[in-house]
Amino acid sequence: MFGYSNLFRSRWKALFWAAGIIWFAVEVATPDAPPSTNSSFQQAQ
Repeated sequence: MFGYSNLFRSRWKALFWAAGIIWFAVEVATPDAPPSTNSSFQQAQ
């Protein structure tokens, strides 16, 4: 398929590959918008 054995012969290539996988996972897992505030928990004035 891709030939991962050639990729992992170099430590730097493997490091960048792993960093890309982690970056992609973080981008997919985190929401784009900040969490909204819940109005039911507002303090009484």
